[in-house]
Amino acid sequence: MPRYPSPRTMAGLLRSADWIGTVSFAYSGSLLAAAAGMDAFGSCVVGCITAVGGGTVRDLLIGNAPVFWMQEVEYLAMSIVAALAAFISLPAGGLAEDGLVLRWTDHLGVAAFAVIGAQNGLRRNLAPLICVVCAIFTATFGGLTRDVLVNRPVYATCAAATGAVYLGMRALGAKPAMRIAAAVLFGTLLRELATVNQWRLPTAIDDAQRTHVDL
Repeated sequence: MPRYPSPRTMAGLLRSADWIGTVSFAYSGSLLAAAAGMDAFGSCVVGCITAVGGGTVRDLLIGNAPVFWMQEVEYLAMSIVAALAAFISLPAGGLAEDGLVLRWTDHLGVAAFAVIGAQNGLRRNLAPLICVVCAIFTATFGGLTRDVLVNRPVYATCAAATGAVYLGMRALGAKPAMRIAAAVLFGTLLRELATVNQWRLPTAIDDAQRTHVDL
């Protein structure tokens, strides 16, 4: 995949989606932190962790060193800028964390991160199941704190399904451009449907019972 976005190839478009997702994650993570009362530095840290945390965990687990944002510093730079922009914009109303733009860029980011996670697993010649796990790590670990706060549904499930679609199309012999496009589109639309319809996997107890559990 090329280091910088390009509209000329599907790999370049995937990089574009990766950048968009990074900015969206950093912005929304910082926005939540700022709304919770954190100062500029704290909000920036939360935003950056939200944006690059998943890829960092993936790289550490599969032995990619140094981790991606240490080699491609533009990821850290855009995360810092987006996080600070969120902090500054909050008093003026900013972009709502659950607004349409952030919602769709977030969906796109999850799908792109999942595909890139699966690709990283394949480059290490890992088993398909582990490649799906790489997709989950990349798409979910950075946003874990943010998504616990806002209780978004089937987040990891969407990432796993996206990675599985990419790997399935690869097994069927689809060309790289086709499997990237199909997986990203699938993941983006699945997450939107999950968000709109509040889809979630079954839990051991329902919400009403959860409040009565003695911890």
